[in-house]
Amino acid sequence: YEEISEFDELKKMLLSKIEAMHKYQDMVFFDEAIYNVFFLRRIIYKNCGGHGLLIGLGSSGKTSYVKIASDLCGYKTVQFNGAKDSNGAVWLDHIKKVIREAGGFNKPISLVVKERDISNPLVIEHIHYLLTIGMIPNLYTPQDWEEMKTNSGNASVQTMTTEQYINEFKKNLRDNVRIFMTFSPLGEKLKTFVRKYPSIIDHTTSISFTDWPETALKEVANKFIDTENLIIEKKKHEKKKEAQKEEKHE
Repeated sequence: YEEISEFDELKKMLLSKIEAMHKYQDMVFFDEAIYNVFFLRRIIYKNCGGHGLLIGLGSSGKTSYVKIASDLCGYKTVQFNGAKDSNGAVWLDHIKKVIREAGGFNKPISLVVKERDISNPLVIEHIHYLLTIGMIPNLYTPQDWEEMKTNSGNASVQTMTTEQYINEFKKNLRDNVRIFMTFSPLGEKLKTFVRKYPSIIDHTTSISFTDWPETALKEVANKFIDTENLIIEKKKHEKKKEAQKEEKHE
């Protein structure tokens, strides 16, 4: 890590990286937002157990912070949308693709799963396995492993035995996948899951997201006002140019 003693210097560094990515320019990075982004970034960079349990009410920025932190770390953010996935088929297809990309093609991925999308018990069960042993048992058949090895597009991988390939696959998966679950502090869903699967607590780093402070609200308001003023000035300038053109034609 590079030690930065002044918070203003940290903020300046983050904004320069955001500018270089050409993303998130419309977001307001108040102090608490910067703290959350860098905290999540440290979780992602953990050598072991780099997973997060994010607890907070809706619209507190949980998913956005994960996306920004993941981009800063070079991780692709993948979000599961399965609120209506009653039989688990959508999740099964989704998680197979994520695991194959991370394990088979060695791609770093941040997997975001929101509370509302855990509509089937299979989802939380599979997350439990990924958190504890780094793989979902019996997800692939022997034929699937052979097919993935053959279609890897990597000559050195194709010459491996099936056992060597599976071991390499699992190692890549543990190294590359970061799981971030977002829950509301209200209701019984989180309590129920934690009682059944303590790994949700034991194998993650918990972050609590509170209401935005007054300083943050002011920064957001000022950003909005500045943007509106720019739009108004631009419209005035365009009207002035149109008026000048009309005068020349007359």
